[in-house]
Amino acid sequence: MSKAHVVNESSLPLEGWDESARGTCLWRTMISADVAPTDTFSTGIAYFAPGQTLAPHRHSHPEVYFVLEGELEVTIDGIKNCVTPNTSIFIPSNAEHGTLNASSKPARIFYCFATDRFSDVKYQFSSSAPPESIHN
Repeated sequence: MSKAHVVNESSLPLEGWDESARGTCLWRTMISADVAPTDTFSTGIAYFAPGQTLAPHRHSHPEVYFVLEGELEVTIDGIKNCVTPNTSIFIPSNAEHGTLNASSKPARIFYCFATDRFSDVKYQFSSSAPPESIHN
């Protein structure tokens, strides 16, 4: 059962990939059943310093991005989209997508999955074979 939950972005630990080939961006998990009373969504904030990336990948869960700050190139199924603050992006299930901060300023996006646990999202990177949990 879901209950109300309030969390401040700055109170959460930064996370990142163990392998830079997956991407160099960092993130904070905001809402996930692992850390909050939810049974519906998993959300977070991703941070992209200039030049940082999230490598092309796919997952079975659809995803929504909302650009909070900065300019990013988000490529979805081969189509590059240049996005700026207050832009929302829907990424369908299993669509290959990747993100690059090609600007000289930092960028932040809010992301949301329709699953209660972030650890349920199995990332399939285009350069690797088996799907992996984000927490592997």
